[in-house]
Amino acid sequence: CFPGSKMFRLSQLVRPTRALQVQVPKTPMVLARRCATGSNPSVHNSAELENIAKIYPKLDDICNEELLRDTPPEAIKEIWEKYHQAKYCISGVITKDIYMKLRKRLTAYPTFLLPLPKDEGGTEFFVLQYHPYDLVSYTRLAEFHLYQSQDDPVNAPKALQCMHYIELIRDKELVLMRGEIDPLAITAHEAQLLVNQMQLYYLNDNRMHLVKQFNDDPSNFDYNQLLELQLPSF
Repeated sequence: CFPGSKMFRLSQLVRPTRALQVQVPKTPMVLARRCATGSNPSVHNSAELENIAKIYPKLDDICNEELLRDTPPEAIKEIWEKYHQAKYCISGVITKDIYMKLRKRLTAYPTFLLPLPKDEGGTEFFVLQYHPYDLVSYTRLAEFHLYQSQDDPVNAPKALQCMHYIELIRDKELVLMRGEIDPLAITAHEAQLLVNQMQLYYLNDNRMHLVKQFNDDPSNFDYNQLLELQLPSF
């Protein structure tokens, strides 16, 4: 299907399935309404970053990275999506240019609030947080507030954690995304809705001003705007 390139079976490229538990370390993250300290959650010392790097799984934990480098981009996308079809998670493939734009904006504005319409009616808010090493997490606002009251908001249970694997960004100009879902918190469909909404805000210049205001001027932020712009549940 892809002339001039080595072809491998899916079984050769993927690693044996194992649970990938991604635990977010204790880093000074900030909620929607910034802490009075004004600390920047995207700034960490080298020791913190080294500890964080040890926690997260690498692309080679899931796929044979060496063989992927000998695979054309079109086939990588197909392999990645096919591999995750039977898994209770979400996945995606992002081009280099789009991800670099997304990453730049997430770094500058690492916190946002997303409304999730529920099938049974009503809306539930989720706190989006961008962490070092290309991780984006989504936490129920109610649980975030509960842990915030205990001075430990960053360790609130995550409903969704999306790892972005950048190992192929130079060779193939691709970034592979894998989203680990807490099945007790949200469904796979709801997880995909959250990711879609994140992209609609961070990659859409017409909506990006809301992300900036949420981070820079939260006291004047109108949450009703999010409800008006939210995606339908279907």
